[in-house]
Amino acid sequence: MEFEKNGLVHYIQRVPHECKTRFYNRAEFIGELYPSYTDDYEKLIQYSKIWSSIKYDGTRYADVIENSIKKMTSGTKYELSF
Repeated sequence: MEFEKNGLVHYIQRVPHECKTRFYNRAEFIGELYPSYTDDYEKLIQYSKIWSSIKYDGTRYADVIENSIKKMTSGTKYELSF
């Protein structure tokens, strides 16, 4: 799916069997966090998948990964409680 946020065009592929709500939430996550994200765009897409997995499935990851998610989402509507 291609979408525009703040003048930037993003292309996000839907994960097989991913429901629309979850997919749109991941796209919003990427669109909102991208302007302040300083690492590789593909890594942000991977973090969106991890964030979604934590939010919807309660999946747990290594502390270093969860801390990265906490740091990037701190103070946003995407902040998760672990």
